[in-house]
Amino acid sequence: MGTDRTRAIAGRVEGELGLPGIIDALAGRVSGADLTSLLMDVFRSRAGRATPASVAARYQSDRFVRPSPLRLDDVRRAEDALLSAAVGLFEPVILAPSVPSGTHRALGSVPQNNVISTIRNTEIAADPTVGLTLEAAARRSLIFETDPRSATPIRLVTTQRVTRAQPFEGPRSFAHFGLLGLVTEGRDQGSHRFEKGAVTEHVLVGATGLLAAGAERVSVALSDFSASMPDVIEHVAEAADREDRITVTVDPHRTHGVGYYPSICFKLSATVDDDEHEYGDGGLVDWGAALLDNAKERTMTSGISIDRVALDLS
Repeated sequence: MGTDRTRAIAGRVEGELGLPGIIDALAGRVSGADLTSLLMDVFRSRAGRATPASVAARYQSDRFVRPSPLRLDDVRRAEDALLSAAVGLFEPVILAPSVPSGTHRALGSVPQNNVISTIRNTEIAADPTVGLTLEAAARRSLIFETDPRSATPIRLVTTQRVTRAQPFEGPRSFAHFGLLGLVTEGRDQGSHRFEKGAVTEHVLVGATGLLAAGAERVSVALSDFSASMPDVIEHVAEAADREDRITVTVDPHRTHGVGYYPSICFKLSATVDDDEHEYGDGGLVDWGAALLDNAKERTMTSGISIDRVALDLS
């Protein structure tokens, strides 16, 4: 549901209840704890009216609660193949299914209507790299207590089932789906050393994982929205080109992700039965610098669609 429509509905409800300005008052003048208690009581009252019949009807019609059409064994094989390429270099973690309210908007500029907000000041995970970056930044913060200039990177990997509220169309699009997420958090080391290492690692882990899952070949398309890191592009391309069945190209015309990725980003595509499909995306972001209030922090994120791999490669 778009922002304009939700605002229109909110205005109509305020008018019907004779409470003009109630939305702004609840959003800005009521403490978070009090608002949570108020909403919990509202939903307690509404839940009390639910019946087995109404719950069954909602289950049939609500895309957010219906099971995935994929086979569990196919998804498990895809997860195992992708994780096998990361474990050893990246530390596996199990994330919570939710993050603090507003996280996706604060870090990734994701419209709030595109995530599912809860009444407990949290929101359902829509991107595992957001939760991984929160955890990586927390770990870096602990390191700073003894070494404020530490360059020791934090490398984390996870698989997570996420939910996105915007409508999707097509047989390969679902309201909830599995993603492999990778995050590297570290410090600027000069001469783009962090960027060279982190981008190369993410590209090779993603490409190797797709090959392990059954892809015939993997294509990597590199872009630099800042046009300031040709040395990073060259370093990644040279490293990936040495790997069998991985092809690297530079895409100077990419527009998707402008504003989300400040500089280097990439797409991962794989060939299966002579057809090529996109499975992954990644790039440098400024999330760690913002979370730690430290301009020297660097963050690299990437993700691969487990469901799409399961659909095509399992």
